[in-house]
Amino acid sequence: MKLSKHLAIFLYSMIILSKVTVQASNIQINEIMASNATAYENPNSKFDDWIELKNNTATTINIGGYYLSDDKTQPLKWKIPANTLLYGYSYRIIYADGENSVMHTNFKLNEDGEFIGLYTPNGTVVDSFSFGKQRVDISFGRNQNTGSLVYFTKSTPGTSNVSSTITGICPSPIFSKSGGFYNTNQSIELSGQQGYDIYYSTDGTIPTFNSTKYSTPIPISTITCLRAICTKTNMLQSDVITHTYFINTQQNLPIISLTTNPNNFFSDDSGIYVIGTNGIAAGCSSTPMNLNQDWERPANIEYFDKNGIEQINQIAGVKIFGGCSRQRYPIKSLSLKASTYYGKNSFDYPFFKSRPMKSYEDILLRSASDDQTLTMMRDALSQTLC
Repeated sequence: MKLSKHLAIFLYSMIILSKVTVQASNIQINEIMASNATAYENPNSKFDDWIELKNNTATTINIGGYYLSDDKTQPLKWKIPANTLLYGYSYRIIYADGENSVMHTNFKLNEDGEFIGLYTPNGTVVDSFSFGKQRVDISFGRNQNTGSLVYFTKSTPGTSNVSSTITGICPSPIFSKSGGFYNTNQSIELSGQQGYDIYYSTDGTIPTFNSTKYSTPIPISTITCLRAICTKTNMLQSDVITHTYFINTQQNLPIISLTTNPNNFFSDDSGIYVIGTNGIAAGCSSTPMNLNQDWERPANIEYFDKNGIEQINQIAGVKIFGGCSRQRYPIKSLSLKASTYYGKNSFDYPFFKSRPMKSYEDILLRSASDDQTLTMMRDALSQTLC
């Protein structure tokens, strides 16, 4: 029996559609990195977020015209350039940096977690998954043996996911009392989910397995910076939680507490606040000094308003600021920089009541420079009068 021309065309179209569907099902989103600081450098010498696609077949697939999206309601958000070939059993890295150019999407990945999807030209989903909070330089994707979604101890862009896998991130420990100002000694309890261990420190260092393991309430009788983490086998440790406690401390001005590993400031080799042994000459002195280096160190920043209420608690970058003042005077000016590298890219508080801004990327803690041995207020007074 002869087929009509229209029926033959219809059947041929069904065969083509079936072939496309089979090919599409064999492409997967294999690995992503939503917080790339130093792990993988792209050809433009930038450390952008990235998405890795994998062809699970021996056949070359043209994925030109397919779409990537981070929004389920907008599947056709970014179109893969025409004639982009994904060779058999190969990988393709696409940069999620918002540049909207060849192999660079018009969106970025959210390190706090979101959705990612790959779609055919007609909007049919090929592969997708949602992911939770991500860590700096830690990738996330499919276990090559089980297909389950896991974190990877070492990212593998462009190759098989063969590194050790981690099933999740430990939840942060809970403090019985937040940092702040107290008139009496305090006893701080730390808690977490059953089966997790908690480690803490009071010397500014980030807690590790070598720190004190929590078992009983921690007595606080003086100004103390308490830091804690939760850990569990085969999981990433939790975020570091920091609270500063002020005991019998008078306060009538805003206070900023900076908590960091003492070596970040005072190590002869790497400390930013000292002359040290690894410095350079600059400014008003020919003597090499660490404090002349353009070094940035991580620190936990807590801001308490004049009423003693904590308004900010986050990790940020800290640098020495200033020219000759950094060499001449013991108290250095500090530049604080919020960044997604540390978790949050802004300080969300209206520090200056006379200005409309409620969010800042950088804050300068000024030491009064030449006036720090005298009034410590002349510059501020002069500016206000003007």
